[in-house]
Amino acid sequence: MSPGARQAKIGLLESMLNASSSALVAMASQLSEAEERERAFSSRARWQHVRSMADAKSLLQYVLSSAVEARFLIHCCYEVEFISV
Repeated sequence: MSPGARQAKIGLLESMLNASSSALVAMASQLSEAEERERAFSSRARWQHVRSMADAKSLLQYVLSSAVEARFLIHCCYEVEFISV
């Protein structure tokens, strides 16, 4: 490989490395922001958004529906596990 071609290839690889590094930094920043938002919603701040009894009722219905769905999924998984054994 000629020295010019080698230098060009090194330059291209360095450029690709810089672009990849920049993309990783951006993704890490977005992940950090998402984790921070998730922490804010999963803490007591979530309950501060309940302003009325209607909000509380909706939230309670959501929680109970999620619990029923989770119980159903667990029940189905156990049935499949016992059937396949």
